[in-house]
Amino acid sequence: MVNEIKPFGFWTKMNDDDLKEFARRNHNGKSSSEIQREDGGLYTILHKRGLIVKLVEEGIIIRKRNLEHLSRIRNMDEREFISYMENKYREKSLSEIQREDRIAYHRIEELGLQDKFVELGIIKRKGKKRGFFTDMDNNQLIEYTSQNYKGIAIKQMQRANGRLYSILSKRDLIHELVKRGIIITRKRKYGSLINMNNEELINYIESNYSGKRISDFNNKNNRAYELACEKGLIDLLVERKILIREVKRSGFFRNMSDEELIAYTEKNHKGKLMRQAEEDESSVIVIARVRGLMDKIVERGILIREMKKPGFFTNIGDDELVNYIRENHSGKKISNFGKDDAAAYQAVLKRGLVDFLVQESVLIRTRVKNGQWKDEEYMLGRASVIAEKYGIEVFSPNRLSSLKYADLLKAINLYYGGFPAFRDWLREKLQLKAEVSELEDLIGEYISGEGNE
Repeated sequence: MVNEIKPFGFWTKMNDDDLKEFARRNHNGKSSSEIQREDGGLYTILHKRGLIVKLVEEGIIIRKRNLEHLSRIRNMDEREFISYMENKYREKSLSEIQREDRIAYHRIEELGLQDKFVELGIIKRKGKKRGFFTDMDNNQLIEYTSQNYKGIAIKQMQRANGRLYSILSKRDLIHELVKRGIIITRKRKYGSLINMNNEELINYIESNYSGKRISDFNNKNNRAYELACEKGLIDLLVERKILIREVKRSGFFRNMSDEELIAYTEKNHKGKLMRQAEEDESSVIVIARVRGLMDKIVERGILIREMKKPGFFTNIGDDELVNYIRENHSGKKISNFGKDDAAAYQAVLKRGLVDFLVQESVLIRTRVKNGQWKDEEYMLGRASVIAEKYGIEVFSPNRLSSLKYADLLKAINLYYGGFPAFRDWLREKLQLKAEVSELEDLIGEYISGEGNE
């Protein structure tokens, strides 16, 4: 499923654990830039939820600086690897090696050398002997779990003893352990969510997610969110100011004067980094940027423009530079980008990345009057590329905003009559294109057949 086009909402419906598991199964040992190239939709949602760092810490994603070490370890034969481990990690336990050098740890597992290393005295065994749990029958596993982990939550047991948890899962014993009351699904202050009445569920959400946006609440606890939707509680949670509804009516920011827009930014985002404010509420920042208000907002101390150490951009690769600009300057005109971040702009010029950033719709190159987006062929081409890259079936403002395509979002509203009209236009154009292609194929077959007679 890695390279297949995913249905709309495929990634957003996953919780953080599911996303991490998908990355582990399909991209283990890759760098973040490799994942971005191969699976852009997954990379975007991992970055948005702040999971890249966690995946690096768990050794699933490899930072570029570790690639040389990874290559060196992988190129060793078994004898060389044993000698390397004996010199560097003698007398250490597997868990200590896992913390200090995940690449070496994964190589040990890959080659199945755990027992051999223990026998040779290279590493110490602190845990159970290999096969300790697999040799048990189901009743013995249940008894062992009852004696050592009774009353613990599933997630806590998984962290405490991953090998035991894995065996229990493979043998479908988790449900039986929960049923017998040996382990519990989750310790909750208000008991099981499904058994809560409306007020208990509201109290639970207020205690754990007060002040969160609805989308953030959904990402953090999809089960509680779905129950709140089923019971029709979302509007009530917003009215009580427990949750925040982020959707503004059409034209909400465009109809503000400059001073009203600045006042709104001060009230809702004062003291934030520009990047953070844009992540929290991209619409207001996009409008402020289009009107040239960002310098004024920074000068008044409302937002903070993040400063980089000298040499920051010379020490990062092209992929990291592109990601930095996508995160901090997406949707800007090239001239505005140059004013807002001169050091990054100079780095882009030196590396010849301007055209690439324009093609990727990260930066906007101002061309003829009314802009390139009015050209229907250009719009059709860019929309098709973006839809294919991120598996988009239905274009929406929230989707484009989350992917940092502010210029496309703006063009749809300015030149194509808003999103409903644009979707109809796009459907019609793609259908016509398919019909023309089919007609051309038929004509080609006819001409080819005629020539063979």
